[in-house]
Amino acid sequence: MKLSTLDYIVRTVISSLRESTLRNYQRYLQFAIRGFRELNLHNSTHTRIAYIQLLDNKAIDLPADYVKYTKIGVCVNGRIITLGLDNSLCLNDNYSECGDPLPIAMNNIENPDYQFFNYTTAFLGHYHNGQFNQGVFGLGGGFNSRGYYRENPEKNQIQFSSEVPSTHIVLEYISDGINTDGTASIPIQASEALVAFVHWKRQEYMRGVDKGQINYAREMWVIEYNKLKHFNLMFTVEEYLDSYRRQIDALPKR
Repeated sequence: MKLSTLDYIVRTVISSLRESTLRNYQRYLQFAIRGFRELNLHNSTHTRIAYIQLLDNKAIDLPADYVKYTKIGVCVNGRIITLGLDNSLCLNDNYSECGDPLPIAMNNIENPDYQFFNYTTAFLGHYHNGQFNQGVFGLGGGFNSRGYYRENPEKNQIQFSSEVPSTHIVLEYISDGINTDGTASIPIQASEALVAFVHWKRQEYMRGVDKGQINYAREMWVIEYNKLKHFNLMFTVEEYLDSYRRQIDALPKR
C-alpha cells in the first residue's frame, strides 16, 4: 500500500493557498493530525496487529496508540482464534504501579474447587457410571473454551481469565495513527480527505470568513470522506463469490 505523510498533507495545503513561507506550518499540522484521528475513529483506515505477552496477573498492557479493539484472540495453527467478552470477570489487580505483588484477595480464581461455565454455573466433573464424558449436555451454547477478556480502562490493560491457552495475545485494534515519535503513515487514498479537512478547519477558525464559505469547505470534506469510505468498502469478484457461497448449504438428494 502506498503511503503519504503529514508533512506532505501540510505542504499541499500551503501550496494550494500560495503561501510563500512556512509560518502556518504548525497550525496546519495540528489540523491534519486531528483529521487523521477523525478518519481512524470513524473510517478505520489504520488497523494494527500486536502480539503481546501476558503479564503475571493475566493481563496485557495496551499500546500507546490504542483506540478500540477489533479482534482479541490467540494464534492456533496459524489462525487467530478469538476469545469471548465477559464484563463480570474480576480485575486481577495484584500488582502495584511499581510491579510489586499485592496480597491476593481471591486465591481461588486460578484454581477453583469447582469448574465453572461463564463463571456463574458450577458443575462437578462430568462422569457417568465411573466413566469420564467428554461433553456436558443441557447447558446450552455461548461458552468460549479458549477464555474470556475484560477491559480495564483505569490501568490501560485488558484482563484475561485463567484458562487462556497461550502466553501471548493477538490484539487487532484501531490505532489513532500517530506514532510515538509524532509521525504518521497515511494511506495515499486518504490524502485528499485530509487536505479538505485542513482547509475546512482553517476557515472555521478564521475571523471574518463568510458562513457560506465555511459550509462549502465542510461539504468538500464530507464528499472526500465519503469517497474514502466507499474506497475502503470495495471488494474483488472472488471476495464476493466467497461471501455468496458461504450462504449455500448442500442438502441430501435423492
